[in-house]
Amino acid sequence: MPTALRAAISVVMLAGFYLLGLIQLALVGWLLFEIWTHLHGVGAAKLSWLLIAAVGAVVAGLWRAVRAKPGDPHGLVVTPEQAPELWQQVRALAAEVGTRAPDEIRLVPEVNAAVDEDTKLLGLLGGTRRLFIGMPLLQTFSVDQMRSVLAHELGHYSGSHTRLSRTGAGW
Repeated sequence: MPTALRAAISVVMLAGFYLLGLIQLALVGWLLFEIWTHLHGVGAAKLSWLLIAAVGAVVAGLWRAVRAKPGDPHGLVVTPEQAPELWQQVRALAAEVGTRAPDEIRLVPEVNAAVDEDTKLLGLLGGTRRLFIGMPLLQTFSVDQMRSVLAHELGHYSGSHTRLSRTGAGW
């Protein structure tokens, strides 16, 4: 599926999430009106409090969704000066797969490799790219094995797999 289509679907789903919340709020308002129009007394009050609690849960969920911020990336940043051979391999492989090299390489304790990208405009514009490499992989893999893992991860960039996901490809 092309990245532009995935981005469009993501935007529609994002807008749909908030629209669904607003529809629920409008429905609860209508139900409260109907309850107090047709019922009176303790029964109407109990139903009203139940609906108001549901509205509070929806509003709290929407508020948390709006204010959510991604956490800082984990791992130890490796600069080109600290690991020139690793950076040279990564840049050469990125050129081979036809993509921009990552801006950061981070070492992590997991037995894994992954990539992510901080994008702009809901994934339509690229941003800071990070390559995460597990230390156990660096310690145990041969150069050829490591190159194949790196090429796989860089392939996620060339396929625009990281554009619409903050968690990263490969995790």
